Amino acid sequence: MALFAKTASPCKTSTSPLAIISPPKVFNVSPATPEDLRQHRWISTNWQKDGLRVYPVKAAQTPYTIDTKPFATCDSLWLVLELAMQDMGFALLPDIVAKPLIEKEKLCLALATHHGPEWPVSFVHPYQGEKPPQVNRFYQLIKLYLGKARPAV
Repeated sequence: MALFAKTASPCKTSTSPLAIISPPKVFNVSPATPEDLRQHRWISTNWQKDGLRVYPVKAAQTPYTIDTKPFATCDSLWLVLELAMQDMGFALLPDIVAKPLIEKEKLCLALATHHGPEWPVSFVHPYQGEKPPQVNRFYQLIKLYLGKARPAV
């Protein structure tokens, strides 16, 4: 069994929103609106190409794209995390990665009212027919964990 941070077919998938995070020292004053993020350094991944897209936590509102260039572009999630941890700027990280670091106060939510796009998480297993109960249960636990990772205002 494996979990992938992208869509892999055929498999069961779930999603995890990307949290807008930064170390506590990056912002003197926390951004109040998505537009305020434009004034700060954005550490992006190479798949975040079309500007910084953020979505309100309250789903009734429309998404917002900030036309900004990244300060640094990385090809690895872990490199983005490491640069953010070294006070180089803010980043979009999957909630399942960011949440434990936020709880330990190593990172903070840069803009708690918004999050990044949904990030697909795929569950791949070798069973083609009936799956053993432990495989189904593991998938249920992953979905439950990803559901709890969603940001709350």
